[in-house]
Order: sequence, then structure tokens, then C-alpha cells
Amino acid sequence: MPQVNWNEVEEQDFSLPEPGVYLMTVESCEEKQGGNGPYFNTLLRGVENKKVSCFDIMSFAPKALPITKRKFSALGVNLENEGIETDDLLGLTAWVALKLDT
Repeated sequence: MPQVNWNEVEEQDFSLPEPGVYLMTVESCEEKQGGNGPYFNTLLRGVENKKVSCFDIMSFAPKALPITKRKFSALGVNLENEGIETDDLLGLTAWVALKLDT
């Protein structure tokens, strides 16, 4: 477990975006290896408001494939191509619903 002395961390001007639906674009995508197999770690950023961003994981684990398929479809990925590369996702856009849980 990481150990952090929070008293030494400087606070910055930060606010959470309002819950809602945002048009987001894939800004970066990196392939990583997890315990259940490979996955894409993606950063999506708001098209109209660059301060809105979120991270998402698209797993290639067998149980997660239906969810990943829906995410790829939302982004407009050509699902007839079996070999999807991280660069294939860069610049693609989708509507993302953002909700905050506390």
C-alpha cells in the first residue's frame, strides 16, 4: 500500500465536472497486461470542454468482451477487423454519461 504524507501535498484548483452527457474523444490509449489478460487503458477528454476527462479500461478477458464490444461500437470501431491496435482508437469520439458516486 502506498504511504503518503498528505500534509505535504499542495492543494490545486480542482473541481469535478457536473454530471451529464459529454462528447468525448480518445486522447490516449495504451495496451497493458492484467491478471485476466490484455486490456486497453484509455484517456477520454471532452470535445467542447477539455477540463472534462475520464479514464476507461477495455478488457479483452473473455467475460468482459461483451462490454468491450459495446464500447468499441459506441466509438465506431470496425468490428470486422479482429486485430484492433491502440492507435485505431485515437481521435474517435463517443457520447459518455458522467455520474458521480459519493
